[in-house]
Formats: sequence, C-alpha cells, structure tokens
Amino acid sequence: MNSKEKLAKKLGITVEELENRIKKNKEAEEDLIESTAKKKNKS
Repeated sequence: MNSKEKLAKKLGITVEELENRIKKNKEAEEDLIESTAKKKNKS
C-alpha cells in the first residue's frame, strides 16, 4: 500500500478522489503564484 492509498483510506475517500483534490489544489496554488507575480511586475 503506497502513501496515496494510505492517505485516501485515512480520509475515507478513493485514491482517484484524492488525486483530483491534489490536482485542484496544485492548480489553485499555481494561479495564486501567477497572479502574485503579475502584481509585482505592475509595481
């Protein structure tokens, strides 16, 4: 059992749902970094 499977079991969700959450969080974080970079370039 890998770490993703263990975490999914602990959260009571499937590995697929866990991967979807990770993907969403990663995309949100990248958007935040991108918008912060744009703000700094305007200053």
